[in-house]
Amino acid sequence: EEGDACIINIRDIQDERVHYQTADKISRLHPACKEKFQIREDDILLTSKGAVIKSAIVEAPPPEAFASGNITILRTNREKYDPYVLFEYLNSSQGMLELEKIQSGTTIRILNNTNLKTFQIPVYDKSLMEKIGSRLKRNRKIYFQKLKNLEEDYNKERNILNGLLKEEGEHETKEQ
Repeated sequence: EEGDACIINIRDIQDERVHYQTADKISRLHPACKEKFQIREDDILLTSKGAVIKSAIVEAPPPEAFASGNITILRTNREKYDPYVLFEYLNSSQGMLELEKIQSGTTIRILNNTNLKTFQIPVYDKSLMEKIGSRLKRNRKIYFQKLKNLEEDYNKERNILNGLLKEEGEHETKEQ
């Protein structure tokens, strides 16, 4: 239904980011809009069903959005673990291997909360983890900003060049 909140599904997680523009819209009065399903900044989203595990970390500031039943929200206790350090571990080859080990099912692979509770993560010095997590977050923000700028520059130049071709094509057509 039409509404002012997003419901995040598997297809809305691409390239380790949440793509709100592809998300379905729902009304805040919808039963799915419960506090435990609302996503927040620095939440880690994992697909809980499917052959391939996809993940994203929620960047600031997220619009009002809720996770569907196919998405698991990992919300770290910042006093104990940095979300960006956890996100990097989950996306590392070792982290992906560990996640695959706790998936159940044969045809449709499922990552459930009970199995996630048994998931072991590396232990780091809290101070070091905070510093590295902060740098990971900043680095990620810079990376996506530069990527956005590159895409804008590319599209701007592309439009100019296509305009020149169009003008040349119109000129050639008139002469013939």
